[in-house]
Amino acid sequence: LMGIGNNVCFCYGDMQWTTGDASGGVGGFWGFPATVGVNKGDGVDYFQIGLFDQPGIAYDGPGGNNDGVDWLDCQTFCFTVGGEFNEPPIPIGFPFGNTVEVTTFATMDMTVGFIGPEADQTVHTDVNDGGLANFSWVSTDGNPSNVHMLFTPDDTQIGSHVIHFTATDDYVTAGVTEVDLTLVVVPFTAVEEKSWGTIKGLYR
Repeated sequence: LMGIGNNVCFCYGDMQWTTGDASGGVGGFWGFPATVGVNKGDGVDYFQIGLFDQPGIAYDGPGGNNDGVDWLDCQTFCFTVGGEFNEPPIPIGFPFGNTVEVTTFATMDMTVGFIGPEADQTVHTDVNDGGLANFSWVSTDGNPSNVHMLFTPDDTQIGSHVIHFTATDDYVTAGVTEVDLTLVVVPFTAVEEKSWGTIKGLYR
């Protein structure tokens, strides 16, 4: 799960509060925001995922406005610390195990992304879908860089399909991160057909 070369992972469950009373919080929120990141302690060498001080899923990247702690729910961030170098882009929004199950004729509507954790970076993400039919994507540069995907597989696509992502930041020398997302297409069954109105558009 940690990945070759990484030595730290932050793994979150159901995040229900962010700020204690000693940090000016009221009911677990506001006050001095909680920082997710790594800091050498010299005020110069650091990177961060975000600053969290409120409920909700609001998130606009490592800098900018303070963010909603619920955005962290079920997220995992893995990276390397211990030296002074550019931290490569960190994946966000990918499912556990980087695998998604999609039912034939239902539409997967999913967004994943990458952040450049150092200040003032822009991330670009390339996507290689191998020519997968019924699959489309739009990649938007930024911090985070987001990739919005739609996939409506048919019966000829039952099985596994790999989407390859390459994220590159604009630091000199650039950091690069590569991630594979596996889409597992399963057939639409008779049981599901009876409940079509409730499962249309569902992906697991």
